[in-house]
Amino acid sequence: MSTLSQLSGWASGIIDGIGDTGIGVARTVTWLKTNLNRLNLTIGSNFYYDEATSYVLPDDMTMIQSGLYEEMFYCNYIDKKINENLGAAAYDWVEIQGEDQGTIRKASRTEVAKTFQVQGKRCKENINELVSWYFNSINPMTPYQVLYNARFSNNEEGLLYPPTEFIRSSNSIFSTS
Repeated sequence: MSTLSQLSGWASGIIDGIGDTGIGVARTVTWLKTNLNRLNLTIGSNFYYDEATSYVLPDDMTMIQSGLYEEMFYCNYIDKKINENLGAAAYDWVEIQGEDQGTIRKASRTEVAKTFQVQGKRCKENINELVSWYFNSINPMTPYQVLYNARFSNNEEGLLYPPTEFIRSSNSIFSTS
C-alpha cells in the first residue's frame, strides 16, 4: 500500500465498507496521505507521504498497522457525522408509510448525532484496545495467541489477527470474507 494507485484502491474498499455514497475516493485518499501522523503518534511509527514520488514511505506498513489506520479513519468519519448533525434543528425522514396507514416517523438530527456519539465513543474505545493488543502482540511472551487466517494457512508465521470485537466487520484489511 505505497503508491497513489494502491491508496485509491484501499480508499474504495473503505468507502464500500462504510456504505456512505457521499464520501469520495479522492477525499479518502487525501485523508490517508495527510493523517499518517495520527498513526505515527499512536504506535510510534515514522510513515509519511512523499509528494515527489507519490509513495507512502517507508514501504513497510504491515497489515495490522494499515487495519488500525483504517479504523482511525472510521473514527474520524464518525466524528464528522456527529458535527454534521449536532445541533441541527431539521428532521430527517426515517420512515414514510402509505397514505392509508396515516403515520410518518421522523427523527431529529440531534437524535441522529447522539447515536453517532455513542458509535464514536465505542470506536475510540476500540482503537485503544487495538493499540493495546498491537503492542502486546509484538512481544512473544504476551498472553495473546497468534491466530492463523485461512487465507495464509500455509504461511509458517501466519497472520496476527486482532480480536474481532475491536474491529468493524467491514474493515477492508481485516475482513475474512
